[in-house]
Amino acid sequence: MHTAGILSGILVDQSTAVLATLLHSAGYVLVMGMVAVVVYEWLGLRLLRSVWFNVDLVWAAALLLTAGLTPFM
Repeated sequence: MHTAGILSGILVDQSTAVLATLLHSAGYVLVMGMVAVVVYEWLGLRLLRSVWFNVDLVWAAALLLTAGLTPFM
């Protein structure tokens, strides 16, 4: 349960938590889809190909950085 809900005395059952999670995820998917359409329609693939960066490299660097800093936390 969310800490704010606990502190305010509101009881949240499991179905409410699942519904909130599904609604939150649906919102993210909707916004992500709209951003993808806008980028594709306005900027086109030519610009997207020229400014693309390697997401795998960024992800690997983030994991390595996190693994290196975790023992010091």
